[in-house]
Amino acid sequence: MSQPRRRREEQHPLFNTTYTLHTLGPLFSFPALTPAALAPHSKRLLQHLRGDVVRGVTIPTSEQAQLSRAGKLLQCTWSALPRIPAAGEEEEQQEEEEAEAEVTGVRIELVHENASYTALLLGLTPSEQKVKKEFTSLPLLLTRMPSPLREPLLKYLATTFDVLLRPLPLPDLLLRECLDAYIAKSAGGGAKDVVLTFVPGGEGVEGLKRVTITVDGEDVARLHARVAEGESWLGLLGEQLESVSGLRLTEVDLVKVAAGGFVLATEGRGKFFEGGAKATRWVLGRVLKEAAGRGGG
Repeated sequence: MSQPRRRREEQHPLFNTTYTLHTLGPLFSFPALTPAALAPHSKRLLQHLRGDVVRGVTIPTSEQAQLSRAGKLLQCTWSALPRIPAAGEEEEQQEEEEAEAEVTGVRIELVHENASYTALLLGLTPSEQKVKKEFTSLPLLLTRMPSPLREPLLKYLATTFDVLLRPLPLPDLLLRECLDAYIAKSAGGGAKDVVLTFVPGGEGVEGLKRVTITVDGEDVARLHARVAEGESWLGLLGEQLESVSGLRLTEVDLVKVAAGGFVLATEGRGKFFEGGAKATRWVLGRVLKEAAGRGGG
């Protein structure tokens, strides 16, 4: 009995994984995205990681246990990022719509005996960033690995490609923009719940430390149907919350949003779900532009 097509195909590494976000500037003398050009970096990074992680590096007890369970570092592979499929969209609709920039980049996979870890260097093609010919713009780094592996990776990228890497916090305004755009572009959030976490803003709200609000998928769609031109979904939600509980969304900061196609948190963590189609890709593109603006790449 044959397996469904989706099961046979490898899941795109971008989706369904929680990543830590970093921003970086243009990479100097970065290789072409071909197997032959990327192969030397697979070998060099493997040697670099074995040298920093296996010999003489002090590792916190919890992370030491995690690496111990993962086993020996066996392989490091650099490869071109697969094209992100335009799931859930009809070809005819795609032709009618304005062409969107595609996500491009590199996947770095670290294979241990009992676990695998991933890093993604992402950019947009065509890129809106103007860089010199000898530089490559891949302004967003996503990593899923313990810090004893992440830190040597950051060091390798910084020294090899003469680039500065920094954590990428996601501000309140960006989270709000992504949520409103996602709900609008998915025609009401795809019948999925929306979970919002707020903390007091600059001046604070008396008696409030942290509040999490869950909006049922049906209510998300119902509220979306009421949004008029010039209004926002989050604005209408704010009006309802103020009338019911007295909470003013203008006085609090949004620090985490979980919707049907993505999760973003202000401390610089994100997750994108497969099947979100155009709305999820828009959110990813917005995060990429934020990274490019912060990193100069």
